[in-house]
Amino acid sequence: MSPRADINAALRTLNRLTPVGYFVGLHIRFAAPLMQFQTYPEEWSEFYSSNGYALRDPTIAWGLSTTGACRWSNLPVPDPFSILKDAADHGLVYGLTTSYGVIASRTIASFARDDREFTDDEILEISATIRRLHAI
Repeated sequence: MSPRADINAALRTLNRLTPVGYFVGLHIRFAAPLMQFQTYPEEWSEFYSSNGYALRDPTIAWGLSTTGACRWSNLPVPDPFSILKDAADHGLVYGLTTSYGVIASRTIASFARDDREFTDDEILEISATIRRLHAI
């Protein structure tokens, strides 16, 4: 399979597992990802951008400080700007953030649902998919 076909297959997996959408930033270097994919609702994306949330998003802070996977409900990083509450108000009620790779080339991705928390099995599948995208 070609790298592009591998990427498309991985994104189809993420689409199936994340009904409200996701943001994937692959190989973040010098504060910008080499590639990114985003399927969050347009209204949320515009609100997030217009408020400059990327610079103070607790999911990004968490992803830059460690690797692994964390449900937003268990995020050990303060959210003084209530970004996660704003996300919930836009339908991103339950979330998950994953972080993978060395700090000089980190992949950070977040995923959202509106109906329930991500299950442990879903987290494992999403994490494996992000590691595969990072490797591609």
